[in-house]
Amino acid sequence: MRRALVLLPVMLVAMAGCGDDDDRVDVQRPAEAIPCPTERALLPGGDTTTPTPAAPKLDARDLLGLTVDDASARAQDAGCSVRVLRRDGDDLPGTLDLRHNRVNVEERDGRVVGILNVG
Repeated sequence: MRRALVLLPVMLVAMAGCGDDDDRVDVQRPAEAIPCPTERALLPGGDTTTPTPAAPKLDARDLLGLTVDDASARAQDAGCSVRVLRRDGDDLPGTLDLRHNRVNVEERDGRVVGILNVG
């Protein structure tokens, strides 16, 4: 009986690490900002053939750890969009068009865990 009482706290501590952490996601946050421009700006003279990105309103790193729905809403508020190109380790098809206000992300278990690129 005494041995069981001594082992009980050890067993409780060991089992404490077995809980379900649905809200915790391991992400690698890049050191430098990943700006998402919101629209293309016209070059001087109104040249629309070679647009350049406008000043960014969103740092794509702020989407890390959010659910895909929450990340999409936050990006939309800044004039950007989110596209999932990798889900749970599997690459997804994507178009080859370039959009300066689209953040391509990696999703794992419904959360944004990586920023692949902007474009």
